[in-house]
Amino acid sequence: SAEPLLQRVLEIRRAVFGPEHRDVAASLDNLAALKRSESRHMEAANYYQQAILIWEKVLGPDSPELAPDLNNLAAIYELSKDPQRAEPLFLRAISLDEKAIGSESPEVGTDLNNLGLLYLLTRRYQEAEKIFQRALAIRIKAFGDKDPAVGETMGTYSSVLSALHRNAEAQQMQLKSRAILQGQTSKSAN
Repeated sequence: SAEPLLQRVLEIRRAVFGPEHRDVAASLDNLAALKRSESRHMEAANYYQQAILIWEKVLGPDSPELAPDLNNLAAIYELSKDPQRAEPLFLRAISLDEKAIGSESPEVGTDLNNLGLLYLLTRRYQEAEKIFQRALAIRIKAFGDKDPAVGETMGTYSSVLSALHRNAEAQQMQLKSRAILQGQTSKSAN
């Protein structure tokens, strides 16, 4: 495992730079990513929380550079027994990205996609529908209508439509999603 090496780097950076340095936050992010990849989600959440506190001090609480960690931490909560903790993190990431890079940026599309998934998982289908409509519009504008990110959003959006008993729309959306994603698979196979 890479964990002992990452822990050693963290210790060295804390000793050299102090406990609230950007390199310490970067080490915490690396450990969080490792724990997340090992499905040790609560340990990953702890590292993300520590990193976010440092990033807020180093970059300021309104820095868009916080958005990835906020999204990552929210995604852990989303799939845990505590999904209500995810929503404010996703909303904050959206707000930071909208202010810094614009409401039509691909990053905002990703943030919205994440929030829409939370609403789907917590059966807030009406809210999910609105979020996915916006995420899909942004992603199509940013990437074109054949991009895998668009296919991913369409696939999840189709689940929302199905939950809303709009089966014909759901089926149509699912077919579009599959066509995009299968198109990507056949391109990568060539």
